[in-house]
Amino acid sequence: MPQQDFAHLLTADYMVKTKRLILKQLSPMDRENVGAILTDKTVKRTYILPDFKTEEEITKMFERLMKYSRSRKHYFVGIYFEKTLIGFINEVEVKGKTIELGYVINPDHHNRGYMT
Repeated sequence: MPQQDFAHLLTADYMVKTKRLILKQLSPMDRENVGAILTDKTVKRTYILPDFKTEEEITKMFERLMKYSRSRKHYFVGIYFEKTLIGFINEVEVKGKTIELGYVINPDHHNRGYMT
């Protein structure tokens, strides 16, 4: 399968704004919020994640995700509410021109209708 190029979507200034949310690349300031999401027990029930044993492992995963959010080969954006990262959207599978997206939202922000 040919590699998908998301360059037209993921430029440095790429941003989607809705009435309540912003979708954009991750920034270094998001490390703490990403760590909270990656280690949350509710999130881990539905989002396939390793068991992080150290802060260093979480930081390495965050750095990888931040790199993906700037990559032309991956679709990965942070979901922000009032300038705070509350989740992310990523490509799960690409088949031709069809992209399956997955998402995760910090459970503190569940049941607010963001993804419905």
